Amino acid sequence: MKNDALAALLAGRIGDPIGARRLRRSFRLCVAFSAFFAAMMWFTENFLRYEPSERLYLAALTHEPESARPFLMQAVKIDKQTRTTQTPKYLEALAEREEREKVIDTYAAACRLDPQNPSVRIRYGCQLALAERWAEAQAAFAKAAELDPQNALPAYLEASTLPFVEPTQEAFKTSLDRIARTNGTNRQMQFPKPQWFSALPTDGMWYARLTREAVDEALAPLYGYANFLTAKAADDAQRKRHYFWKEAFETLFSMGGRLVETARLASGASAKNPMPGVAPQAIAGLTIQRAALDASRKLATEETASASSGKQQERAAITDVLNELLAFESQRDALVQTEKVRRQAPLTLWVKTFALLALCYLLAYALAKAFRVTRESWALRHPSPARAGFAAFPALMLLLLGSVTAGHMLPGSQGAWIAQGATWTWTGIIVLAVLFGPVYPLLILRTLAPALAASPEETGEPPKEPGRRRLQGILYAALVRRYYGILCGLLLTVASVWVVVYRIETSLYPWQFKLLTSGFAAEEMKAVGDALSKLQP
Repeated sequence: MKNDALAALLAGRIGDPIGARRLRRSFRLCVAFSAFFAAMMWFTENFLRYEPSERLYLAALTHEPESARPFLMQAVKIDKQTRTTQTPKYLEALAEREEREKVIDTYAAACRLDPQNPSVRIRYGCQLALAERWAEAQAAFAKAAELDPQNALPAYLEASTLPFVEPTQEAFKTSLDRIARTNGTNRQMQFPKPQWFSALPTDGMWYARLTREAVDEALAPLYGYANFLTAKAADDAQRKRHYFWKEAFETLFSMGGRLVETARLASGASAKNPMPGVAPQAIAGLTIQRAALDASRKLATEETASASSGKQQERAAITDVLNELLAFESQRDALVQTEKVRRQAPLTLWVKTFALLALCYLLAYALAKAFRVTRESWALRHPSPARAGFAAFPALMLLLLGSVTAGHMLPGSQGAWIAQGATWTWTGIIVLAVLFGPVYPLLILRTLAPALAASPEETGEPPKEPGRRRLQGILYAALVRRYYGILCGLLLTVASVWVVVYRIETSLYPWQFKLLTSGFAAEEMKAVGDALSKLQP
């Protein structure tokens, strides 16, 4: 049963029911609109901007192969049903992520659909070589060389398959002759690139990962050929058959040099855009060169009991550069992970903060339920200082969140200091805001004490102390719940504005970590360029 003080409150003698209700509705509408706008912007770009097959293709590119395959299979299906001429890129992207037992068939279908694409032929041939279907791999590489005669890579790959297609001495010599002829040309190696979407950036870790996978795939047959040569040379050395191995290893060494030169040109100042995958190319070239020198030295030692001191110095220089590049590669994953954590920091900070405030709100909600708070108990308006504080809170938090974001984007220690300072300031404000929650209602209730004490007297009845205490408890619980609810709403508004501004500035959303995290292509190119410069005369 309501006491007289509560009756006075409900009657409007204390508080402003109509004004408070309008403010609550206006606030909720603003929060809902900001969140709805950010959500609709994301929804429009992901579900309305592109046609279904293109949308599925875009979604699949940034997923792991296991989860990307269903998207691409559906994209291929829709594309077949809606177009008279099928789009090759959907099937090619599916082939890049296909299961092991199906990948060759999918690549074969992609080659039939896009017969003039040399990159697809190269990747198809690499998969055939991996399955030891050497004759088919040779045919695929030969077709790629025919389609792109200025690219030396398919010519090297085709030659590397010949000894496996026909394991005869003649086929082995033919492969060396073709490699030697390719070494004598001015053609550079162009490695396949992964399927990608033009609107997505190419400087993120995900594109770097896909590109490096394509490069490693194309390098595998060359590694296999070099291993085959050195193993065959060791076998012939045991049988005292050394007839043409000096020329063979010179040819192999030159092929490794072409790989190194390709990496050098790609990492030079004339390179237009940073491209990942340069380091694996350089490492492969240096590894092949060192293997050729080691095999040559072993044969020379067995034949003449002496080795060229110049070759030993060359090997030592190659080893030093190779170790330098391997050291960079060994720390690359750690750099990427650190960068990913930096990119996640602003969103992680907001999520943790919102979770804390939501927990406080749930506790306040339980307290309000315990006191049986009703809508009529929300009639009290916040005083002017409180409204000013609530208005300043989102502006300050948005500024701090933007500072954390910008600080983590900036390179060097200056950016780290900005991000750390903004993070600590954010944390301090949130802690103070949470701790102030239980105190805030007491300050308001103190200003209402005279009205609450006088309200029972207006009815001519004696004061009812227990009823007044219960009223104070109801108002306290209502104000605590409103306080934390307002903070949650303001923080949600901050996040919505931040997401929109982030999207405008970076063309990405703050949760697209695979695209936001750096692929360190520029750093990779610099490391390769600096290391390979030590090999120049």
